[in-house]
This record gives sequence, structure tokens and C-alpha cells, in this order.
Amino acid sequence: MGGVIYLLALMLLTYTALLYESGTILLCVFCGVVFAALAYLYVFVQMFLIRTELSLPAGVAAPGEKKKLVFTCHNRGIFPVIKIKGYVSCTNSYSGERRRLVITGSPGGKQMELYRTVRGNHCGVVTYRLRKLRVYDLTGIFSLARRCDRCVELTVMPPAYAAAVHVTERCRSFAGDSEIYDQGRPGADASEVYSVRPFKDGDRIQNIHWKLSVRSDSLIVRENSRPLGAPVVLYVEPAAPGGRKKAVTADAQFAVAASVSLALAEQGCAHYIAWYDRVSGDVARMRADCGEDMYRAMMAMYEGVVRCRYLSGRRRQEDVEAAGLRERYLDKYRGEQVVTEISVSREAVLAVNGVCCRRMDLRKLEEELSGGELIV
Repeated sequence: MGGVIYLLALMLLTYTALLYESGTILLCVFCGVVFAALAYLYVFVQMFLIRTELSLPAGVAAPGEKKKLVFTCHNRGIFPVIKIKGYVSCTNSYSGERRRLVITGSPGGKQMELYRTVRGNHCGVVTYRLRKLRVYDLTGIFSLARRCDRCVELTVMPPAYAAAVHVTERCRSFAGDSEIYDQGRPGADASEVYSVRPFKDGDRIQNIHWKLSVRSDSLIVRENSRPLGAPVVLYVEPAAPGGRKKAVTADAQFAVAASVSLALAEQGCAHYIAWYDRVSGDVARMRADCGEDMYRAMMAMYEGVVRCRYLSGRRRQEDVEAAGLRERYLDKYRGEQVVTEISVSREAVLAVNGVCCRRMDLRKLEEELSGGELIV
């Protein structure tokens, strides 16, 4: 804007000089043109001597949590830079929310860090991308811009509330097939040895470890392992991204799923979190034995949305179809035993074994989750 005003002023001076036939004014115009040319040359050189970086000290946050976006400038030239502007675009992978940020600073030295407070309002992966950098001359009047491509991601995870979940004895004593075994209790799976111990009255002869018994000159018994099967499947139906209202509903859906999963993990109930993967067009799942597994599953859901938009540039029809998630899961993992099926629909409706248990009030999620007990 300053350069445009400067150009208009030169044009006005030129008109005045021609009108009054003044050589002095024409000399001033000539000096002004030379000054502008030198200023633009300075900016042009400095523009390619500045290296920029974009970073986030912590890449994970809760909805509404404030984080500091760091914009770092490295000046490799010998002359200082009085003023720069960075134009940053913000895009949420799930809600589709888009914003623009302008970071302005005066990096007088060789290196300077500029800070901007940002926050993700909805669950998903928020991508901050530096699109353009504008460099000003020493007077702050003339400037040139060049394209940039620096980006960082902020993963906005759903809040996990205290959910009232009761795990029945049927789930606690579930002995399904699994590649994970109990480290504290023996079982009946002969394919994996839990431990060996001396023979006691009542032990079965089939469990005697004959090779170790010969070496130790006493009977040694092999204890079998106990597989830790996952008796519960938590279906998270695909939320339809796009729009503020849908983003609020998706936040509630993720919060309900995270709260139930965390409550199951705290009671030692292993479970699978299943969702529709947008890239492969098939059902995906992840076993959750603790809270970290639950957050990894959430990040995998987010990553699927980001990759899908990167590959196709648009949402496919299957992305917004929630019907058939359970049927696809049972067809893909046929033969596996399941005790309880929990589903969280895109409207944050909680159902157990196909029976609707609770329709969540989006404004009172914490009260709704702790109010009534969910029997699994």
C-alpha cells in the first residue's frame, strides 16, 4: 500500500513539474524514481536471504486450549530487515474450518522468533501453513512478497470425562484368542508357557515338562498362559465432517467414545475401537488396553481424514455413510468372539448390543456420562 501511495505522489509531482515547467521538481521526481528502484532492489535481494520456519512446541491440545505458534526468521544477509509479514492459513481436517493469520514483526538481528497464540476449537488435525512472506525495505514503504510452504500440525484430542461403566464378570473372565497374554495369572492356553514350577498333588500328568524334570531329577510342571482377549468392541461411526454444527456433534461423538474407552481401560477391560477408514474404504480397528491406546486410535482416525483429502481432494461418498459399520466389522473379523458391542453414532447416541441406552445432551456431556451406569 505504501508503494502505491509513493507512486501516486511521484505522478502528481511529475504533473506539477510539467505544468509549471520546473526543472527542480523534475529533478526531485528523478531522485524519487532512483530511490524507489534502489529500495525495490534491496527488498528483492533481502527476500531471498531470509529463511523462515514454523513450529509448535507442543503438537497436541484439547479443544479450546491455547498454544504458541512460533514463526522463526533467519536473516543471512549483512543488512537488517525492518519489517516482515507472514501469512498463515489454518485448516481443520474434520470440521473444515478455515482461518487466516497474519504474523508481523521487526527482526532487526540475524535471528528472531515471533509468537502467535492459536487454538483448535474442534477435534481434528489443524494444519498451519505459511503461504506467503512479505519483506519491507528500511523505510517500511516498499515491499515484495514471495510464496512459502512451511507447515505444522496441531492435533486436537477430545476431552475424556469420568464415565460410569460397570464391567460384568462375563467380560472380566473372557478367555478369547489373543496374541497378548496375562503376565500375572496362568491360564489354559497350551501354545504359550506361562512359567514352570515343582510338581504338586493334583497336577495333571500332561503338564509335566519331561526334559526339565530329567535335568533337575524332580518333576517340573509347565503352567499354560492365559490369553487376554478383547470382549468388547467400541464402534465409532464415521462423523460427517464440514460445518460448525457438524463439528460440534463430531466433538461430542469423539468425547463420548474417548470417555467410555478410558473407563473400560481403567477397569482392565481390553477392547477394540473400530471405525471406518476413509482411505482404504474398509473397517479399521485398534486394540485399547490403556488410555494411550485410545489416543492412538483417535489419531489414526484423524490421519485417515487428512490422507483422504490429500489423495482425493474431496470427500468420497463412503465417508458420510455410517450404515453397515457393524456388519462390515463382523464380516471382516468373522470367527472372533465378542461379548459386548458398544456403538457411538454420529449424533452421539450410545447403544449397547444394538439397544439405545442414552442420547447425549451435547451441552451436558460430563453430567450425562457420569449420571447413569453403563453395564458392559
